[in-house]
Amino acid sequence: NALWRRVGPHSMGTAGTPISLVDPYSVWDVGLTLAGTAAADWEVQVQCTNCGNRNIPVSTLAELPYYADPRLWTTTFRWRF
Repeated sequence: NALWRRVGPHSMGTAGTPISLVDPYSVWDVGLTLAGTAAADWEVQVQCTNCGNRNIPVSTLAELPYYADPRLWTTTFRWRF
């Protein structure tokens, strides 16, 4: 699966200061699942969030910006028994 988000220009704070104004940006999240046959009862998932590794400001406090997580890879193995 893949998710593409496009966020337009907006303010992430309530004061309307210049540091709280965010330019438009796009973010990609991608995931892949590999499953065994019906009798195998296992699956492996690999997921990437913020695959473009963008610096995305999400909040401000005392004029300091806080950013979303950088590119993050996760792998999950499931076995049903």
